[in-house]
Amino acid sequence: MYICTQFGNPSRALIIFSALIIVILPFYVIYRIVENPSIVYVLYYLSTLYYFNLNGMRQSLAVAFLFMSILAVYRKSRFMPFVWFVIAFLFHTTALIFLPLLILSRIRPKISLLFWVPFGSIVILGAGRFLPRLFSIIPKYNGYVSEGGQYLVSGRLMPIIQIVLFIVLLAVFMLNMREKTLILKFPGVQSFEYPALINMAVYACAVAILVGACSLYVNVFYRMMYEMWPIVILILPKFVQSDKDSGPLPLSMIVAYLSIVVFFVAFFFVPTGWFGIDPYMMYEQL
Repeated sequence: MYICTQFGNPSRALIIFSALIIVILPFYVIYRIVENPSIVYVLYYLSTLYYFNLNGMRQSLAVAFLFMSILAVYRKSRFMPFVWFVIAFLFHTTALIFLPLLILSRIRPKISLLFWVPFGSIVILGAGRFLPRLFSIIPKYNGYVSEGGQYLVSGRLMPIIQIVLFIVLLAVFMLNMREKTLILKFPGVQSFEYPALINMAVYACAVAILVGACSLYVNVFYRMMYEMWPIVILILPKFVQSDKDSGPLPLSMIVAYLSIVVFFVAFFFVPTGWFGIDPYMMYEQL
């Protein structure tokens, strides 16, 4: 902020500097981790992360630093993933939802996860009417309850579509981890079984489903689902890559890609009022 004040138009400088961070960091991480970055660049757009960057600037800054946290996990650093996480959290508190992924990154997901996620979703749906009241206890977000009642309206369509998408992706991840011993190659790293990044991607889908269930009662939770996308789009191509002798892609892989394409199409055709987040106006128009 201090650097921006040194320019003649501080607000424009803020937008430019923020945009550079928001775009450069994720694309740098994608380039460093993925053997074929172009696939993930496409997924970056299909997941609507790019379009969200045009609106949720502070949260997009947080997501950019979460990409750096993932890169630190990839490099097997013990402390830097949490350092980058703290930086992300300082930009936007929704980054807190990423912490469980870091904590569980060394633990291989079990098939029982397919039971606990639906069970947790049912509990949330059953107690969902109490979420707005609990949400108002947090001082930072009390304004959403007292003054921003539209953020508590349920029944929006886009969160439901995104929940279905993460259900499909979770099933794809778990199915392929169960059917065969998965050995994935990362640039500059020897092959190893069930790396931390894959664990994080599986847990990210599970967390996104639970957070999505919360968003049906408090729409602001919908924004927390965006923190789950970085690790998912980085790892998904690893599941769809196949050796020359392995034959065509499995049906589950095709379904995974098609589901993201359908989600992208829905993003453009679903009425904006069904997103659960009101559009901002430029400050010149206020």
